[in-house]
Amino acid sequence: HGNVWLTDRGYPHRLVKLDPRTGAFTDYVLPDPKNGIHEVNIDRDGIIWVPEHRGVQSQEVKRLLGFDPRTERWEHLIPMDPDNVVPNAHKWMQSLAIDSRGDIYVGWIMGGALSKWERATGKVSVFPIPMPGAVPYGVVPDHDDNIWIGLWNAGKLAKFDTVTHQWTEFTPPTYPGHVRRPNVDSRNNVWFGIYAAGPRPGKLVKLDQSTGRMTEHTIPQQDAAPYDVAIDADDNIWAADVGHGNDGDHGASIWRFDPRTETFTFYPKPQQGADSPKIQVTRDGAVWYSPRGSRDAPAIGVLYPDMDRIETLGAYYEHGPPGNVFATGQQ
Repeated sequence: HGNVWLTDRGYPHRLVKLDPRTGAFTDYVLPDPKNGIHEVNIDRDGIIWVPEHRGVQSQEVKRLLGFDPRTERWEHLIPMDPDNVVPNAHKWMQSLAIDSRGDIYVGWIMGGALSKWERATGKVSVFPIPMPGAVPYGVVPDHDDNIWIGLWNAGKLAKFDTVTHQWTEFTPPTYPGHVRRPNVDSRNNVWFGIYAAGPRPGKLVKLDQSTGRMTEHTIPQQDAAPYDVAIDADDNIWAADVGHGNDGDHGASIWRFDPRTETFTFYPKPQQGADSPKIQVTRDGAVWYSPRGSRDAPAIGVLYPDMDRIETLGAYYEHGPPGNVFATGQQ
């Protein structure tokens, strides 16, 4: 419906709706406001899904929460480790992905596992990540319904085959480092940023699934730290970066990479010192982002790179829900 959804991690923890056409905010307190939430995803039925994060109760049962905007009620409260497969006393979830069947996969950032909620049966399965000390961050599906995970602490990618339940690990040329959030373009290439790699320059990395080859592009910005990446309708790559300009004139930015010309374009954010853990690109090319931890313009933001393309202030996406990679009819 063109609304923008985000999390408010102040206490009590809330889900927030913004109508960008009117500027009106509405917030909804979580079923347990002491449990935090970190990421939002929306399915084709319009249900808003959020996994419970640490909050102040890291030893409590963590659930996948589903909010129905039509009833304005939390209609789903699903424990995502009902059999205690994740052995940690302190465990919580972070990011989630929805595949073409509508099944939901959630990463345990504290716990090193991936949970699946099967929509047709309601069954929950838990798959431990075999990489030692895995800290799964961003979770996304590709066009073949594989699940890709950024392993934050390891600086690698993990691929989960949802049919065979097999794991594959991919190590980028710039290693060791940190990886936050991957994403997938229209050709099923996987893109991600090297968030931190010591004194080495920041990188944008492309994994070509057809060949297994990784290609790195150096980000022309001091201390580049690309957090999330998103792909627009023209297969340009967008990222939120908390690095600094080479001239020291600006801090955090949104940038665009054109893979055809291999050029970067930078858009400095008003929030110069704040990272942005998540961005989304609408079908009109508007880039929505949420700065975190900034005293400068502490508000959700939107970048309109080409004002002539903007037909509405509402946030509408190419394939329905934001971030969905599946064409209409696939899901």
